[in-house]
Amino acid sequence: AERLRGVMLSLPGVEFIVQRNEETEALWRNLELDPPPNLSFLFDESKGLGVAAAFWPPPPTTGVKFGYAGGLGPKNLTAQVRKMAAAAPGEMIWVDMESSLRTQLEDGADIFDVNKCMSCVLQVLSLGLMEQGMGGSRL
Repeated sequence: AERLRGVMLSLPGVEFIVQRNEETEALWRNLELDPPPNLSFLFDESKGLGVAAAFWPPPPTTGVKFGYAGGLGPKNLTAQVRKMAAAAPGEMIWVDMESSLRTQLEDGADIFDVNKCMSCVLQVLSLGLMEQGMGGSRL
């Protein structure tokens, strides 16, 4: 963790996103004690498997920026962002999605689907989180 902290501090213009779950606890726990300003945590208990969380953890108490991932997409984003807002009231959050924003074409090509992405943006905007003081959501 100390070597990574050194790299983070040497590259202040780069945001380092560390996945925060029980498998990476030895890494993030040490970084959280004295967090570099360019550290962000990604809460993803599915560990990249795309499984939606039953609940979202509260934000780090040290002020580290953070986001959520795991099974998020156009079909469930509204409900999941409401759960995130309840877990982190007043906090600025971001979400991470990948596979749910892709479409497979008839020829088998796998593409990033801007229409799915725009659906997610519109869902978050329709929640009015900025007006409720959540501070915003970054997609």
